[in-house]
Amino acid sequence: MALPITGALMSLLSDTVAVRAPLTRDSFGKVLTWGPSTTYQARVGGQHKVMRAVNGQERISTVVVWILGEYNLTIDHEYTLPSRFSPRIPVALKVECYADENAGGHHTKVHFE
Repeated sequence: MALPITGALMSLLSDTVAVRAPLTRDSFGKVLTWGPSTTYQARVGGQHKVMRAVNGQERISTVVVWILGEYNLTIDHEYTLPSRFSPRIPVALKVECYADENAGGHHTKVHFE
């Protein structure tokens, strides 16, 4: 659920990221169809960080996206970044959700290759 914010914090969310969830897959797990696109106000930045991906492998994250709120996003979703990034649809490595002081979903952080 998104949190109501204004002012300085909102000015940090200067990017828009489109996200689609997989709807159907073939017998090998390849996505056949995607759901509708949902856009989120976000902050997208370059970041070179060695990290452990969900599958346990060490990878280098080169882009990170911060989205205010918690939306049950996963690495299986397709993320379209702003036009200044290449590739615009990168491979998601890890999704982290952070709680606020009331244990509510504060923000979601997605790391990309």
